[in-house]
Amino acid sequence: MKKRICILLFAALLLMLVPHAASANAPSGRRPNTLWVECRNLKHDTKIEAVLFTADGSSRTAEASFSRYRDDTEGMAYIRVEEGETSFYLLITTAEGTKRTDAAEIIEYGGYSYDGRTNLLVSTGAYYDPLTDDTQWFLRLGFLLGITLLTEWIVALCFGIHPVKYVFAANAISNPIMNVILMFVMILIRSDPIYRIALALLEIAVFFFEYWFYKRRYERYSHTRLLLFTLVANAVSLAGGILLQSLLW
Repeated sequence: MKKRICILLFAALLLMLVPHAASANAPSGRRPNTLWVECRNLKHDTKIEAVLFTADGSSRTAEASFSRYRDDTEGMAYIRVEEGETSFYLLITTAEGTKRTDAAEIIEYGGYSYDGRTNLLVSTGAYYDPLTDDTQWFLRLGFLLGITLLTEWIVALCFGIHPVKYVFAANAISNPIMNVILMFVMILIRSDPIYRIALALLEIAVFFFEYWFYKRRYERYSHTRLLLFTLVANAVSLAGGILLQSLLW
């Protein structure tokens, strides 16, 4: 009974933290040599390039990587900056032709917004602080782990699986590893399709690991029962994780 009361109190604490975690939505993983341009009102099949200038007046043109939000009319463009480059402007190419924006200063950890309707490129400032945002990132990972443990504990109660410490142990191993891998995929590859593929493969790997772990620890339960429990627990925690990430990120 005492354990259940402690877990319920822990759950209540997590629920109290939801508004604070949701408000901490500064982008994480920003690099000083990458410009992040949030684009809106683009035409379909738009090509985005950046012309980057150094202090001595030399320039180069680089095509921006583009990560879509819903369709190709909105998304985040990523532009890699080389040492010595101080300003840039965008070239926006559609079937109707190419137009350029006004120049903007390159800011370390710089964020920008571009509106295809007005052709305005606006600096939103340096909105990444390594200490603050990295701390928030790890707090979010811990928050998601806590929600996963709470969710799978409830599912374990429904299936009559006990002691629940083995459920906690399996998730304490698999959940942080999975989220750290996804973090690196998100930061290094910056591709929604690749991220979703990685998420699907990792979920499958976690499912088989946890099922194997439970078979070794819960020998008194049938394999069918453990298989169904693992499937339902992972499906519920995945749905909850997706919902929470839509709020937190």
